[in-house]
Order: sequence, then C-alpha cells, then structure tokens
Amino acid sequence: MVNEKILETINSNKNLSEVLELNDYLARNPELGSKEYNSSRKIVEILSKHGFEVEYPYGGLETSFKASIKGKTSDGPKICILAEYDALPDIGHGCGHCASGSISVLAGLILKDLKEEFNDIS
Repeated sequence: MVNEKILETINSNKNLSEVLELNDYLARNPELGSKEYNSSRKIVEILSKHGFEVEYPYGGLETSFKASIKGKTSDGPKICILAEYDALPDIGHGCGHCASGSISVLAGLILKDLKEEFNDIS
C-alpha cells in the first residue's frame, strides 16, 4: 500500500539529523530576506548532495533556487515546496523560518525517497 510506504519512509528517514543541523545553523546565522546568501548555499549543498537537480540562483534572485527530482514518468504528479528561511530585522528567526525552511528540506528529501511511488499517489 502506498500510504504504508509513505509512513515507513517518514519514520525511518535517515536525514533527520542533517535537517536538525540545518535548522540550528539557520537559527544561529539569521539572514534577512533576499540576503540569505549563506543559508541558501547551505540548503543547495544539502539538496545537491542528495541527488536533486539544482538551478541556483533561480528566477533572477541571487538567493533563490529550484531543486528538482523526477518520478518514474513525466506524467506523474507535480509537487512544489516553498522553503522560507529568511529572518526578521533585529529579531532573527523569531518568525520560525529556520524551522520552516528545514522542514521544507526534509519534505523534499522524503519525497525524493518516494519518487518511484509518484504515479501511485492519489
């Protein structure tokens, strides 16, 4: 069953410690919107390391990126994850975007592990 495969992949995800380290890094090194040079570089390094095709920079923004994976066929579902990892002036990550960005990365890593199931997800 596809749902069992999804839960198994989430529960056994081997990348959790890497994502927790990313969260801690982002929290300790806050960067304002459109100036997340180190943060975006760190995220892109993780995604590239795990086999994502990465376009960086992307869309005319220096700190923006697009990371892609392919399923079994090109007619499967298309999934987009928005990763927010910018900080607030004088506050840092009081907004929680360090956690939001890290969880977005984890979601991408889990989907990558499930890419062979994409055509079966409804």
